[in-house]
Amino acid sequence: MARYFIRLKARLIANGLRGRARKGFFVMGAILALYVAGGGFTILAGARSGLARTVVPVLAFSGFFVGWIVVPLIGFGVDETLDPDRVSLLPLSRRELMAGLLAASCVGLGPAATLLALCGAIAANARWPGEALSIVAVLVEFLMCVTVARTASTGLARMLRSRRLRDVALVMVSLLAIAAGFIGQLPRLLGETAASRGAVVLARFARWWPPGMAGHAVVDAANGRVVVALLELLACLAFVALLVTTWAVNLERLLTTATASAIGRRGSTAGDATLIPRLVRFLPRNRIGAVAAKDLRLLWREPLMRSQRVMTALFAVGAIVALAIAPNLHHAQVVVGAAGFLWWFNLSSVNLFAIDRAAYWMNVTAAGEPRDDLLGKNVASLVLNVPMFALLAVGAAAITGGWIYIPVAMSLGVAILGTQFAVGNVTSVRLAQPLAGSSTNPWAVRSGQNLVTGLVLVGALLGTALLVSPVAGAIAFGLASSRLVLWVACPIAVVYGLGAYVVGLRVAATWLRTHQPELLSALSPAAAA
Repeated sequence: MARYFIRLKARLIANGLRGRARKGFFVMGAILALYVAGGGFTILAGARSGLARTVVPVLAFSGFFVGWIVVPLIGFGVDETLDPDRVSLLPLSRRELMAGLLAASCVGLGPAATLLALCGAIAANARWPGEALSIVAVLVEFLMCVTVARTASTGLARMLRSRRLRDVALVMVSLLAIAAGFIGQLPRLLGETAASRGAVVLARFARWWPPGMAGHAVVDAANGRVVVALLELLACLAFVALLVTTWAVNLERLLTTATASAIGRRGSTAGDATLIPRLVRFLPRNRIGAVAAKDLRLLWREPLMRSQRVMTALFAVGAIVALAIAPNLHHAQVVVGAAGFLWWFNLSSVNLFAIDRAAYWMNVTAAGEPRDDLLGKNVASLVLNVPMFALLAVGAAAITGGWIYIPVAMSLGVAILGTQFAVGNVTSVRLAQPLAGSSTNPWAVRSGQNLVTGLVLVGALLGTALLVSPVAGAIAFGLASSRLVLWVACPIAVVYGLGAYVVGLRVAATWLRTHQPELLSALSPAAAA
């Protein structure tokens, strides 16, 4: 039975390569898998002496185990074999189904990269019996990874089809990615000695959970403690048995119970819903407020935009943490850099109507001034981005003591937002591109017009940079030379940003007032084909 599922998984991978975009993503995945395999193998194989010999296997085995929990949850809507409901109608017993699904989990770029990386632990122990025990430890670790992935995906299968659980999975993978990058920068931020001490402390705790035990079994095998290594591997196998039992129970429940209908859920009456969320009740009850409220709801419900928002928020928090642990960055002027992050947060302003797609027909047929659509979308962007800017500015000021530079950051932020909205409002109506559509994949892409979208983005970025460069240069000169120049440049930056916004809004609204059908055509499904 296992060979049939292996062939099924291979066929699904081959069928997934149809189309240029999918082939491109497969190539990117293959490059990433090669990087993981080569990097993991090199790190584990090089850990042969000193603290690295004790710490690296434990942390590496634990890291792969955590990755196998998180990554399958993100790929739930992409890999059909992760969903047991896909094969629930096959005339197979539970044991046969589990064997087949477990075999399918061992096929693909991820399993191959994991197994190759773990083999570095074998290369580090070239003497008998350490080599034999290392082989067993690698196989046990790989079995734990595959089993825990199946257990998690089966237990959360039906929940992962909901938006809330996909949000949780998205946050998990975002945190994992940020943590990986942060850990890679720790030696540079803290110094080699402090980073090594932190790794030793983390390894002491990690060695007592099953993947850490498997990694420590490699260490004990290399040191000749064969009995201790065998006991650790037996504990890992007992954990695998527990995972398999949990998986079997979840699979049985999943295959024998019906999906609860959302119609009968308590408190889900349609009359309770309102357009304007509770957190933004201050929005005006007119077309501007309605457009802003609709955008705020869509930005959270749309998988692609939601992933961007989550990553932006996590990046802001990560920037504060990095600033807190890096003493060489504790300068008061760093507070002004929060305005630069505000520019990055607001990059989506170059294509404001992308999320509307063909639903923009409601705006076309509605009575009122089309200019209010632009104002509403600008208000929605402010509601999203200003709190993150405030978090960065206040956090940086609290860390560095640069409270006096918060007005400077606010002035530069007004200039940046004004020029961004000025350029973005024009490009949003003249060079509109519809957003890719996907209800499950937060990284979905369209097969067409990606080059056009990229050119629009680059052009808007260059235009914004050119427009904001005079006031940014004046503020930079003030920071480097004289506070008098700085305090003169700040009000000029505010007036400059507001003036640029008024001009850009007028140009965009004038064109939109007589060209709404053209904008609707650019956002229609036919334009995305």
